[in-house]
Amino acid sequence: WWGGAELAVKTLNMNLDLDITKYISLSFEALEHMVDAVGGVDVELTEAEIWDITSRGVTLQNNGAGTYHLNGAQALGYCRVRSVDDDYSRMERQNIVMKAVMTELKHMSPLRMVDVIDEVLPYAETNLSNSDIRNYLITAILANLDHIETYQLPENGMDDVAAILSYGGYSPLYKLKSYSDMIRNLHMFIYNDKNYQVSTQALEIEQRIYDWFGY
Repeated sequence: WWGGAELAVKTLNMNLDLDITKYISLSFEALEHMVDAVGGVDVELTEAEIWDITSRGVTLQNNGAGTYHLNGAQALGYCRVRSVDDDYSRMERQNIVMKAVMTELKHMSPLRMVDVIDEVLPYAETNLSNSDIRNYLITAILANLDHIETYQLPENGMDDVAAILSYGGYSPLYKLKSYSDMIRNLHMFIYNDKNYQVSTQALEIEQRIYDWFGY
């Protein structure tokens, strides 16, 4: 909110012992345009998800739980659903839509792919060049989409956090049970580093949080 994508990258690097240098930030508007540009996406919806989507004023004919072909506005409504479960489920919905977009792109000709990318780029914030984005996306599309792996932080969702019953008038707040374990697990997933040693900086950040909020 305060520092944009650059501060978000800096925050991730500092807290997770990473060295991210490139980013693409997509807005809600970008997602809508992306889905519409590929002609919509097929998504499996539950009754509860349909109710949540339509409660936001999004038009969607309710034919009961099942597979729906969603346009951009409907797909965005689906990505924003969280009242029926939690934030971790919402993240999974966003992954589902992005994978569905990639599947639709895979069926297009290279020229049409480039056209779609050009349609979406005006709604994206990035420090990559246009040619870099095209090259990365085409590489991803040519890969086997059945073997995309995703990872969430923390790994086990709510099982990895503890509630702070009351702090500063906000209740409840949550903190991780172990920041250092989260960092080790992340480096294991990305780099297959089974013996990663958490940096002194990250350990100091972890200690300050526990000193402030308790263990």
